[in-house]
Amino acid sequence: MKVAFATLGCKVNQSETQAMSELFVKAGYEVVDFEQKADVYIINTCSVTAVGEKKSRQMISRAYKENPDACIAVVGCYAQRDPEGILAQCGVSLVVGTAQKSRIVEFVEEYLQNRQKLKEVEDITHWSSYDDELAVHGHTGRTRAYVKIQDGCNNFCAYCIIPYLRGRIRSRSMDSIIEEAKSLARNGFKEVVLNGIH
Repeated sequence: MKVAFATLGCKVNQSETQAMSELFVKAGYEVVDFEQKADVYIINTCSVTAVGEKKSRQMISRAYKENPDACIAVVGCYAQRDPEGILAQCGVSLVVGTAQKSRIVEFVEEYLQNRQKLKEVEDITHWSSYDDELAVHGHTGRTRAYVKIQDGCNNFCAYCIIPYLRGRIRSRSMDSIIEEAKSLARNGFKEVVLNGIH
């Protein structure tokens, strides 16, 4: 089975997409370019601006045009903000918010088995612990890896929706961050960039 990824938005989304890609490879999927025909399309979305949401909808349409029979999974901030609206879009099979991305393979395979639309979006506004241990391990041909160490924001600025989509500040344990950095170094990365939402 072939899987393709599209990532919109921040470096955190890029880090999460790389980790999800590794989960699919581990499960036996072949990763292909988003412009190719795939059995599964994963679109990691952004909702910081209206432009980000528009681009997310465009990527959904592109995936559907490429293969109307594919599983199209929409994940991330836009999925968290408007799961029902996204699930109603033509071709969308699965919506996963900003949590539970580490279970994306499980959700996709559940959809592929019974072909019933799924929505996995939780209210994370009051979560206090880091929930989704998505880690990057493999080498992608690049020398720099992005490591997500934190999620959420406590500022609630009047112009920003992020605290409502990503929840309050939560950080990974120091041990898991160090272990991921060591694993990346063993796998050929020369530089690690720590990133987070806040």
